[in-house]
Amino acid sequence: MGRSVLRPAPRGTRGYTPADSFLTGTITSGRMAHRAFSGTAVPTNDVRRCFSSGVKYVQGRGTLTVR
Repeated sequence: MGRSVLRPAPRGTRGYTPADSFLTGTITSGRMAHRAFSGTAVPTNDVRRCFSSGVKYVQGRGTLTVR
């Protein structure tokens, strides 16, 4: 078991949510240091409420691939 630190790409990516911009980048430390990663995420709760009452948390599902 270990820990790695991820650094999102400076410009991010286009995706379903603004959080998707954090799903592409480079691993900066740990067992997989210097490798690239990319991923996708989809919220599973109703994020449309953020327009009227804000969002306290986001649940979701997705994938993360290390190359």
